[in-house]
Amino acid sequence: MGDPAIWSAHAPAADAEALDKLIASLPEDIAADARALATAAGRRRSGMRWSAQLHRAYFLQHDPDGVLSCVTFEAVPSAEKAGELWAAIHDEKLDMDGVCRAYAAVMGIEVEAVVRH
Repeated sequence: MGDPAIWSAHAPAADAEALDKLIASLPEDIAADARALATAAGRRRSGMRWSAQLHRAYFLQHDPDGVLSCVTFEAVPSAEKAGELWAAIHDEKLDMDGVCRAYAAVMGIEVEAVVRH
């Protein structure tokens, strides 16, 4: 599975090329949810998805300013752990340091830096 890591990617929903690049990097079912979220207008919307095959959790957020963000967490062994991670970051205005602390608290794995795409 490799070293546990957190990846972060962002794309303006109005920039079709950047949005397509971000969405193309996701598993097919997660990509479909990301695309639907990117087309949702209005207030902040977010959600967490888990891939059983890849053991990854995907935190997707569409900010009111029109930016779609995807934070990918590796080494998430179960949907239950993804749910715990969601609870730790849901409705919080966490910076990436806060996201790393939440991941460490839930998963017991320290992450030094977030890989940004």
